[in-house]
Amino acid sequence: MRRKILFLLLLLFAFTGTGCRHTGPIDSEQSLHVAALTGPLTMNPVFLRDAASAEVATLLHPQLLVTDPETLIPQPRLFTSWELQEDKLTYVFTLHEDARWSDGRHITAEDVAFTLRVI
Repeated sequence: MRRKILFLLLLLFAFTGTGCRHTGPIDSEQSLHVAALTGPLTMNPVFLRDAASAEVATLLHPQLLVTDPETLIPQPRLFTSWELQEDKLTYVFTLHEDARWSDGRHITAEDVAFTLRVI
């Protein structure tokens, strides 16, 4: 009986000591590891229904505006600036010149408008 317990303990130590090793180099430019309690249901920000999906969408999709956590004042993220027109109904946003999709193409105003229409 003692031999079985000793064998099981040795086996347990062997598995826990070898199960979490990375054998190759990590390319920090290509890898992002984020811990989450559950997996996302979707990565499409239009269909967000759970916290894990919202967390992933925040990492993958640039937001138009963010709120400063200390002052709660909106800050531009995908835009460099915005202004309110005289009619007090129309905002004009200026995109960052270097705003690009993951394939390198520039993000256009039509891309942003399409996304807003879909939502």
